[in-house]
Amino acid sequence: SGVGNGRSLGFSATRVIYRGNGLAVTGANETFVLCDDRGASHAKGLIIGASGRPRVALDGNGNDIVEDADGDDVGCGS
Repeated sequence: SGVGNGRSLGFSATRVIYRGNGLAVTGANETFVLCDDRGASHAKGLIIGASGRPRVALDGNGNDIVEDADGDDVGCGS
């Protein structure tokens, strides 16, 4: 969805639901992706792990694009 100023925020699931103990019931191992008009090489990602904790998406393969929870490059499609 659009967040203004040429930025968009996407999520690979429809929602995240947490149990009372903090573990994610749904939405685990999913990725929030923040993009702007510069494209995927400048995108930022936040992965929600099964523990319910977020972690920053990193570029593990050195191609200047961060990977999502599945290890795939994030995309900034329109």
